[in-house]
Amino acid sequence: MLNLIGLLIIIIMVVIVLLPFNDKFWTYINKDKKREITNFIDYSDYELDLNSIITDYQSGVLDKNEFNKQLNSFQKIINKSSIDKNARLRIEQLLENVNSN
Repeated sequence: MLNLIGLLIIIIMVVIVLLPFNDKFWTYINKDKKREITNFIDYSDYELDLNSIITDYQSGVLDKNEFNKQLNSFQKIINKSSIDKNARLRIEQLLENVNSN
């Protein structure tokens, strides 16, 4: 009987130590926390790329011609890609702001 209790304690300790390394465990734990975050904006890689192009131009790394070439190629990539509606809307607003300035 004492051996069974000792074995049970060892199994519980192993589960406690190994459970945090299981991805499904953390997915289950964090699935409800995603609903609590309301103002979180998930920027797509395309938005980050566009922001880096704009930042390079504003900092003087790119000249006007190179900037226009990169914007044109970026718009071609965006038109061919399938991104979500919110990201596409934010990208279009950024492009409108860039074109107006």
